[in-house]
Amino acid sequence: MNTIQSGGTQLVGTPASGDGTLGTMSFEVTGEIPEEGIFISITAVQVTASAEDRSELIFAEGTFGVEFSPPSGIPGDFNADGGVDFDDFFLFADAFGGSDPAYDMDNSGGVDFDDFFMFADSFGKKAP
Repeated sequence: MNTIQSGGTQLVGTPASGDGTLGTMSFEVTGEIPEEGIFISITAVQVTASAEDRSELIFAEGTFGVEFSPPSGIPGDFNADGGVDFDDFFLFADAFGGSDPAYDMDNSGGVDFDDFFMFADSFGKKAP
C-alpha cells in the first residue's frame, strides 16, 4: 500500500462557517488499470486550526473509497459507454486543439489531427 501526505492549504481573511470545498486531490493512473478496477482509500483527514494554535481536528472514523471501473478498452470511447460513437466525437471535438491527456490518443502533448485519425479508426466499434 502506498501512502500520500499532502498539505499547504491556507485560508486567509474573515473566518466563515458552513459547507464548502477546502481542497482537492487528483490521482493519475500511469499504468494499466487492473480488471478489478482501482480502489482509493482515505483513512484520515487532519485539520490544524492555525500556526499559533496547534489544536487539531482529526477525522479518522472510517475509510472512504472511490471505485473506478476500467474503460471499455476501445480507444476513443471517452465516455466509457462501451462504444465509440457521436457522443465520443463531440467530446473529442470540444478537446481538439487543446492538451487534455484524456483525448491525446498518441501522447504527443496535444490533441491534433493525428489523434483525430486514431479516433476515426475506432469510430463505430463496440466492446465485446
